[in-house]
Amino acid sequence: MHLRLNLIILSFLSIAGCGGNSTTETRDLELPSGSITIDPYGDAPLSAQLQFEAPEPGVLSIRVLGKEIEGIDIYHSHDGLLSGVVNHPILGLYANHVNEVVIKFKGISGTIYEAETSIATQALPFDYESSIEIITNNIADEGSMVYMFSRQKFAFDSRGAVRWLYLGKSLDIFRKLPNGNLLADLDENTIRYHSPAFIEISMLGQEIRRYSIDNYLHHEVRRLPSGNYLVASNSSLYSLEAQGVPEEDVLLEVDSSTGAIVKSWDFNSILDPERPSIPSNNRLYDWLHLNSAAYDATDNSIYITSQKQSLVAKIDYETGQLLWILGAHEKWKESFQDKLLTAVNELGEPIPVDTVDFWPYGPHAVLPLSDGRLALYDNGSYRGWYGDESVPAESYSRAVEYKVDEANKTVQLSWEFSADRNIFTPSTGDIDSLGNTDGFLVGFAGRSADSVTPRVVEVDRSGSVIFEAVSLPGTQDYRVEKFDLYGGL
Repeated sequence: MHLRLNLIILSFLSIAGCGGNSTTETRDLELPSGSITIDPYGDAPLSAQLQFEAPEPGVLSIRVLGKEIEGIDIYHSHDGLLSGVVNHPILGLYANHVNEVVIKFKGISGTIYEAETSIATQALPFDYESSIEIITNNIADEGSMVYMFSRQKFAFDSRGAVRWLYLGKSLDIFRKLPNGNLLADLDENTIRYHSPAFIEISMLGQEIRRYSIDNYLHHEVRRLPSGNYLVASNSSLYSLEAQGVPEEDVLLEVDSSTGAIVKSWDFNSILDPERPSIPSNNRLYDWLHLNSAAYDATDNSIYITSQKQSLVAKIDYETGQLLWILGAHEKWKESFQDKLLTAVNELGEPIPVDTVDFWPYGPHAVLPLSDGRLALYDNGSYRGWYGDESVPAESYSRAVEYKVDEANKTVQLSWEFSADRNIFTPSTGDIDSLGNTDGFLVGFAGRSADSVTPRVVEVDRSGSVIFEAVSLPGTQDYRVEKFDLYGGL
């Protein structure tokens, strides 16, 4: 087997007590037959389980070599000492390919144990890669970072190669958990996009835990710092036959240990169900359409977005008290007037409340940042509908950042990215912060009229596009994530 070992640079953790040898001894790492099992649970065909007896306590590194043409390595160094029987996933395999894999184990003695092996994978049930188009790629190869649309359930690298796939029963894969597993809703007995349960799955495709929700869940499951989950649900059992029964109007806190509902927030009593909704679907009793939620530990609060009310609302976690509303000012009752944030420019000067391009319409994916800033995906659905309906507004979607001054009850539009107003997704979409970088990951995830979505764009604050790709164009997706395949493991 030909390995491009001269191109491999492995970095290992510095380990105290490695000995004073001036030269590092290298030995073969013994991997008996059966040490590597491809897709052990039958739902993750581009993953494998590695098992071997550690020759001594040490640090494990794994590298799946990129293909000879346009390939990139997927590599990982385990954070911490391993000993005894080591069980660890091998992630980032190519489909229908003999994958060359280098496994190294650096013992506390300083000895490096090395194995070079190959893992042959089968063709996937669908040619996913033919649907992926990389439009812009100005990023360096990033180890084991990948992109994934939630409903496509396959992850691709920056060259457009599929490196992970889940075939199990989930409608959406929402996000990575701190323990390295994934959070998804269960695609079993679903009603439209409503699911009776959400699940935790491993990167090997194993279902770890299932949480049932009596009135079904939709749109959002997000982990709290306590380990519990925020879950978007319904105030009554969801049904297509129900008439006049409010839906998508309740947020739950689910205990991660027991699955019990320990807290709930009913927005029928927090906001105004009699306020007119944008006419985004024909389900008139879906007055709120709660589609995202996020917890803010700095002041023990919760943010939500409502598509039908075209707003972001902030409530107190403990009491459920409404703290403020970010959205168009029209059609609110007197009792809500003191909760409406005043729009201001960069100088702090008020601007007209009916400025169509200031407020979000049909938004998704609220994301608290810092210093009063929050980001969200502004779909632009029925933009300006709450103002002068006789003046048609331009239909376009964008990622936006607002800065809220809670003391003065004002809000400033501090950043936006609209792709030159050339994309309009009436529903769904996403925005994520890119960790320590000064930029965002934007998911124009919904179906657009010209089939240029689902589209992921990595963009900095200057508006420069760092990475852009389209996957399965013309389909309807929900969110997009960029994550480390091995993150948390």
